[in-house]
Amino acid sequence: MAIGSLVKSGSNVRLIGQDSRRGTFSQRHAALIDYDNGAQFIPLASLDSKAFFTVRDSFLSEYAALGFEYGYSVEAQNTLVAWEAQFGDFMTALRSSSTTSWSRPRTSGASCRVW
Repeated sequence: MAIGSLVKSGSNVRLIGQDSRRGTFSQRHAALIDYDNGAQFIPLASLDSKAFFTVRDSFLSEYAALGFEYGYSVEAQNTLVAWEAQFGDFMTALRSSSTTSWSRPRTSGASCRVW
């Protein structure tokens, strides 16, 4: 309900993680897949709203995923980028990346949830 409320109120939401579409955790079944024809249905993406919701599975490369999502969040100011990580290595990547000096300081809407 929280993600749907954000989208309905006009905030874009991007949920990324190793298994985020199936939703091992709180967003269980963010994407429904028809295994007969491969069609995917994302209920939160079909809300009547100008904002968007997207959910993507990322590959297991913590630095690449974090780097891309951080950059995305800096440029997409009206978007909550939630990066879901399931392993301790992801936390190490997050800590080391957060101390890096960037050429132009910008606000980021990135959020990391580590399980």
